[in-house]
Amino acid sequence: KPIFLMLMVSVLFSCCKKEGEKPYVPIQLCADISRDVDTINKYIHGTWKWAEGKYFNYQTGEYFYETPQTRGYIITLKLSGDTAKFYKNSTADSTYRFKILKESDVTGWPDDQAPVIAYYRFATGVRESYFRIKICEKYLVTEQSYSSDLGGDSIWERF
Repeated sequence: KPIFLMLMVSVLFSCCKKEGEKPYVPIQLCADISRDVDTINKYIHGTWKWAEGKYFNYQTGEYFYETPQTRGYIITLKLSGDTAKFYKNSTADSTYRFKILKESDVTGWPDDQAPVIAYYRFATGVRESYFRIKICEKYLVTEQSYSSDLGGDSIWERF
């Protein structure tokens, strides 16, 4: 019975907003964020840290945010040459080849002209996923709405 009571108290406290807690302030992207392929190729290489996910819940009709603090781990992405290496809490997680393409190269639809980053399995070359992207010197945005039922953007900050 005491364990049940402690669980109930912890659930109550976790659901309630702490006094003095400030609401989350979303990241403000740079004014020059771009989908231009030359700009993407200029800035894409380097190390990026996942900073924010802005997702749309189709059931509630509301946006919500996730961050490394709410998820409890840090994701880092290193893009070098044609290799993408993902790290979770500084531990190697997965490695892919990547390409910057027009979406039509993936979908076959001529009207799909948005730039995408496509990830390919390192060993087999089979495409694993792709995301529409935009970039500036400080931020890389991958749009999840084309690959997930939970639409939204992931914002990566240059590290």
